[in-house]
Amino acid sequence: MIRKPVRLDLDVVVEPGATPVTDGEVEITALCRLRLEASPEASPAPLDLAVLPLGPGLVNAAPVTRALERLRPGDRLCLPRSAPITLEQGDTPASLASRLEAAFASPFDTAAEALTYGREALGVDRRPEAAQRLLLVAQSPVVEAMEPLLGVASALTDRHLGLDVVTTSSAMDLGLMIRLANLGGGEVHFVDSAAALEEAVRQRLERLTQQFLVDVRLSLEFVPGVTPGRMYRVTPTPIFLGNVRLTPTDRRLVLDPGPIAPGHEPAFLLTLTVPRRRLGHYRLVDVVARHRTPHRAVTVAQASIMHRVTDDPLEAGWVEAGVVAARDRAEPAGWVEEAARAFLEGDHRRVANTLERLARRMLEVGRQADAHVAGDCRTRYLRTGHLDRNDLNRLRRIVGLA
Repeated sequence: MIRKPVRLDLDVVVEPGATPVTDGEVEITALCRLRLEASPEASPAPLDLAVLPLGPGLVNAAPVTRALERLRPGDRLCLPRSAPITLEQGDTPASLASRLEAAFASPFDTAAEALTYGREALGVDRRPEAAQRLLLVAQSPVVEAMEPLLGVASALTDRHLGLDVVTTSSAMDLGLMIRLANLGGGEVHFVDSAAALEEAVRQRLERLTQQFLVDVRLSLEFVPGVTPGRMYRVTPTPIFLGNVRLTPTDRRLVLDPGPIAPGHEPAFLLTLTVPRRRLGHYRLVDVVARHRTPHRAVTVAQASIMHRVTDDPLEAGWVEAGVVAARDRAEPAGWVEEAARAFLEGDHRRVANTLERLARRMLEVGRQADAHVAGDCRTRYLRTGHLDRNDLNRLRRIVGLA
């Protein structure tokens, strides 16, 4: 058998894996993990990267410049108001410093302007073998309307352009930034110093330059009668992706899982409601990952989410520890967004109960400092009746930000 230089597999586990016959519906949780295997002779895809400073005011270029040493010969760098730069052997951050300083000296005024520019810049002489990514470096909060900005970000996804965000602004709406980045499987980093900014960009570039696959899409096709519920990304950082909504004519969900590098494979968690069934083994969801390797045609990896109805009490009592651990890791990210939504809806009891649940979970997993953060937010809310952006940002940082 000929061994492929790069192979992507799908690993699917459900909890509970089997249930007894019941008179009603059953909720199960499925964990879907993507596994990448790359042989020594395989080469990562080149990277086309647009670095987009967002002001107003001067954005510090030096930390980003130093972090760009992670780029390799053959990678392409796009900067505002500058022709794309294809790196050659011998190029160093120092040789790019003047261009970065000029770009960062006049940052974009709005996120929509920055993202539109990045999309257009990466579209010039696009290289089909390259992974393409936008990096938004923001030092001030985004104050634009949400829906138009999400529309701009959706246009990036249609072009297979991913987005990562690094921000130094404590007043940034991190919930909005997470929604933008999630459309392309991206990450959001909040940093509070130049050193942390450099390290965040360096770590992200380390993963982006180790991608062996491009244009990856994860598709889930739900069998009629199966109702999807909450969906989370578990790794690399836990994020609540939302409640899945299907249409009567389309029972398929398509995701961009983001960069896939050895040791940094994404995983997703999904709840499903299954109708009453007789004894047997049932297929619930068909999962397909489509992808390309540089210079090769599209290939696929396939798996199915299965569920067994049994009359064996021992089999029905089995616990999948991997799913339980993933749920413990991912659920708090959903609770923060639930608290934010409940506050906007004026449901004060749900806000308080959700924050209490979050504090208790942090204690259960031994994260006392994070439990104090959640508990303090709840105490302030009970005293003032207000949950502001800084509170929500603190909570988002403890449950999932990179």
